[in-house]
Amino acid sequence: MSKTVEAETNRPLWELLMLIQEGKEPLELTCEECFILLDYDTDLVRMGAMTDKIQAAIHHHLSICSVCLRKLTEQ
Repeated sequence: MSKTVEAETNRPLWELLMLIQEGKEPLELTCEECFILLDYDTDLVRMGAMTDKIQAAIHHHLSICSVCLRKLTEQ
């Protein structure tokens, strides 16, 4: 049984980054937000930036969403 994590709305990237920076607890992402952050994280890593908090949010989503994990591993 596949589990997909979706919310009613997707937040803009700037809002996600602010919430991640606050880091009070694991941020619940939608599937679309997870892949937006993956793209952004890839760009930051190429520039040599530290992305620990972004990666933590992505890993948290992938740990609870088998659909996104499967999409990522199929790419």
